[in-house]
Amino acid sequence: MKITIKLTQRLIPLLSIFILFGCNEERQDTPTNVQSLVEEIDRIQGDGYFDTDELKLKRKYNELVMPYVVLDKDGLYKLDITEEYYSKIEVPKEVIIEIKKEIESTNKIIEQSKKEGVFIETPNPKDPDVIKEISELRSYFDGDMNNPMIGDLIANGQERVTSGYIWVPVGYKSVTFKCQSGAAMTPVFVCGVFTSGQWVHSSKVGLGGYAGMNIGLYTSNDKINLSFQTTDSNGGYARYFGRK
Repeated sequence: MKITIKLTQRLIPLLSIFILFGCNEERQDTPTNVQSLVEEIDRIQGDGYFDTDELKLKRKYNELVMPYVVLDKDGLYKLDITEEYYSKIEVPKEVIIEIKKEIESTNKIIEQSKKEGVFIETPNPKDPDVIKEISELRSYFDGDMNNPMIGDLIANGQERVTSGYIWVPVGYKSVTFKCQSGAAMTPVFVCGVFTSGQWVHSSKVGLGGYAGMNIGLYTSNDKINLSFQTTDSNGGYARYFGRK
């Protein structure tokens, strides 16, 4: 499992393309019922996709560094920490340098998307509601296992993954995605719902590697398709579930 975070330059011009039109590099990889979901989660954990010691350590470093991430007046992120604090928060200098490079790559994607008129939500890491959301996502990543629309979308890298068609019961009005990166601290997540003949996408920077999104449905008692993609070269996954 690689832990180097590569938010590659090729993603910058392609970001708006896969948000607006989808990406040809995709695969279907999601369970569509509770039993297969449990089996899939067991398989993922068994293969160690996101639970290797290296990735766990990287996510721990992310948690320690996250309080020093700020959003500036231009809507870009920066790491507000001096070198004298590296040892105090017990994060190696080379890790700090890697995180700074990752943030710079995320900022380039944000800037390019602004030029192309593609909206990416950039939550403020100092907002109390954002801090609460990240804490809740980090500690509680489950959903109601009795929900008929619960499942996982799993990416091993930066490829786009789709669910295949799933049924929306009567009365369900939206789909919530809980996203986690493999190792990146500020990845961009893009989630999508194909409903009423068209794709609707939402994109957001995942602070600390986590983000939550909710996309409304145009109809219920019908079939939809879901998609997930992340700029983290280590991949990530999104747990989705329907809301009434």
